[in-house]
Amino acid sequence: MLIPVRVGRVKMKRIAYLCLMFTMACGAPRGSQQNPVGSETAPPAQPEGDQTVAPSPNPANGAPVPQPGDDHTVVTNSDPVERTALPKIEKVTLRTKVQNLYLSALNAGGSTLSATATTPQNWEVFYVIDSSGNSLESGDTVQLRTSGGFFVQVQNGSLAVASKNQQDAADFKIVKADGSGPIAWGDSIGLQVVATGLWISAQDGGGGSVTASGAALKGWETFALNQSPAATVALKKAGILQYLRGISGQKTLVGIENKNAATPSSDSQVITSITGRSSSLWGGDFGFGSGAVNYRKELMEEAKRQFRQGSLVTLMYHACSPTRDEYCSWDDIGGKNPQKLNDAQFRELLTPGTALYKNWISRLDTLAVFLEDLKQAGVVVVFRPFHEVNQCVFWWSCHKGTYGTAQLFRMTHDYLTKSKGLNNLIWAWNIQDFTTLSSDVDAYSPGPEYFDLATLDVYNTGYTQHNYDTMLRIAAGKPIAIGECQFMPTAALLSKQNKWVYAMLWPDFIEENRKTLPALYSSDRVLTLDEMPGW
Repeated sequence: MLIPVRVGRVKMKRIAYLCLMFTMACGAPRGSQQNPVGSETAPPAQPEGDQTVAPSPNPANGAPVPQPGDDHTVVTNSDPVERTALPKIEKVTLRTKVQNLYLSALNAGGSTLSATATTPQNWEVFYVIDSSGNSLESGDTVQLRTSGGFFVQVQNGSLAVASKNQQDAADFKIVKADGSGPIAWGDSIGLQVVATGLWISAQDGGGGSVTASGAALKGWETFALNQSPAATVALKKAGILQYLRGISGQKTLVGIENKNAATPSSDSQVITSITGRSSSLWGGDFGFGSGAVNYRKELMEEAKRQFRQGSLVTLMYHACSPTRDEYCSWDDIGGKNPQKLNDAQFRELLTPGTALYKNWISRLDTLAVFLEDLKQAGVVVVFRPFHEVNQCVFWWSCHKGTYGTAQLFRMTHDYLTKSKGLNNLIWAWNIQDFTTLSSDVDAYSPGPEYFDLATLDVYNTGYTQHNYDTMLRIAAGKPIAIGECQFMPTAALLSKQNKWVYAMLWPDFIEENRKTLPALYSSDRVLTLDEMPGW
């Protein structure tokens, strides 16, 4: 972040990246060994409390009548399934085979089911609960629960998701559309109501309501069973890092930090209006004060939108001091009267059980809710906390030694990745281009095992060869990038310092860069959004 006293296009070949992502996400081809659903997934915690709205009727006695055109074995025992053993639970999405639209529970439950979503997010994630307790196989009896904890019920041929009481859940037989045996990711399946023999059906193959009225397993009743976005997000992260390593030395992504949390794409839109091209890099900030904190939900939605359209998504965090709440002002962070921590307070911050430690962990718990939302949506984000670790105006910066800035980075990294399970974060360690850079990188680096990218903020000494070489050294083979800057690098500079994988302009300096941005965005050295491979 800026401190006030600082003074003919070649399309990127995408085949290698897409092949990598396909191999990582899809595994071996159909003819080889498959990965059966349920092989390695631990069951999540059950939802708390009983919020029953309308219980489902008891199953009808007797065997359901076989339906015309049904080539599969019909369930003959309609009694409720014994639920004494802990069932296997899988988080999945269900996509119609006719229109490729996702089964969706409005508000993640409490209302209706439809098949209208074009991309899977939280409302489109379901838990498949397999009563067998083993890997999912065709013919198993299962129940469906939404990501909000509501169970799918059948009421007079209609589907409802109004109860959090498992006893109200309908039992379904899951059936492979093209055979029998173990069910693998990507298989086409149908869900037959145990009590009636009818099938879950998406009207017109998607685009409207979903009912339990299908007479046979045909087109409207067939769904592709896929892993939830959160289940594959680690693979996406690996693929994105591989992509960044692949463009290092060849191309650079470009974009801008979006400063206004209420309109989190407004600065990017200005750049598009100037250059005629959309940025490949988008930046946002968790921020401070009501102007940012109260708009974090909107920020997350924009991050999802940017990721879906193929941008590299970055988030930073201008954090208020842990001695207070999050509703501080810029003057409290880096302005007229920045709040600092002395050495004793910093040691307290890093010592488990102390008041400052607990306050910071609580702050991370708050952020984790939003980062988990991104994870559930399958969004990978470049996370840049504690930016400019050698900019001593900030409370987190310029603390050396065992109880110093580097340790704060390590502690935060471990808490969010290990305790919170956030495997969708690409960690960017960040430093500023002061004359002391060559020694600062050693004093404040948490170690390359704690970051995925080493990033430099350029406001002072500039794009010198010394600064470039210093970042390459401290990165220890990992990609380097321009975290933020006052002046964007030129295409000529990027041809010499070709390892910068992205460069982000700070929005206070749009006017200073207005004349040079069009040439940069049209350079063969730079990738814009239309040249991104898609995640």
